[in-house]
Amino acid sequence: IPSALSVFARCFLLIQAYLEKARLPISDYINDTKTVMDSVPRLLAAMQFIAANDYQTEGFLEVVCQIVRTKQLLAAKTMLPSSVVNSVLGIDEEVASSILKNLLKGCTFNSSEDILQTLRRLPRDQVATELKKLPKSKLGNSSSREVIDSLYAIPCVIATTTEIQQTVDKGTGKSIGTLRLKLEIDWESQGSKNREVDLATFVIVLGTKQRRMFLAQSEFSISASSRKISIEKSITFDWNVANADGGEGGGSLNLRILQDRYLGMDTTMEVRLS
Repeated sequence: IPSALSVFARCFLLIQAYLEKARLPISDYINDTKTVMDSVPRLLAAMQFIAANDYQTEGFLEVVCQIVRTKQLLAAKTMLPSSVVNSVLGIDEEVASSILKNLLKGCTFNSSEDILQTLRRLPRDQVATELKKLPKSKLGNSSSREVIDSLYAIPCVIATTTEIQQTVDKGTGKSIGTLRLKLEIDWESQGSKNREVDLATFVIVLGTKQRRMFLAQSEFSISASSRKISIEKSITFDWNVANADGGEGGGSLNLRILQDRYLGMDTTMEVRLS
């Protein structure tokens, strides 16, 4: 069978069409797309399960994170965007950067994700005031209200406290590490009748510093609220593996906090082992 007609090639093309929101020419393609997209979440969950049970392979921290990022692209129905700011808010990155420079004098930003996250952490009224000062031509096809609503529809999570402890399992003699996190989540309810819109799942992933080996993960879901939410999470991991690949100065862990539906808000932190 020619590769262009293979099942794999057809599935790949249908997924691309789904992400690009392309109009399909016949109803058979529409039905096939529904079948494929109904199967994708199960396949990604299986891939994540397999990757998260491999504690020896170099780079599997990144593999697990990339699977979660694939879920983000599917939820947003988009290919990997060149600018997260433009994809999420509908405005140019330069416009968002100029707003931040007016509000935070002297700040520099390393990436589109950095701009989006910094903007999201600011009070809504401050950002709204700056947006209203802009000419409509700077907002593209969106109004200032639409940009604001898109920005604050994204959950914002901040790790306010991190603590690591080492214990020894009396039964096995194995050294166990425990990471305790206190998270503060700010997320405005959009008042949607669609429950999925007001439900977000967060994935906490731990890995080693140098070879990016996977150590542990934890998931939790929350509903949108009119107030900030505080959540405490504990994650256990193999202390010896983490310590052996922790690097100099007492060693450290690579901590990622990802959202499975929203682009541009992934958090990366380095947590000291000592």
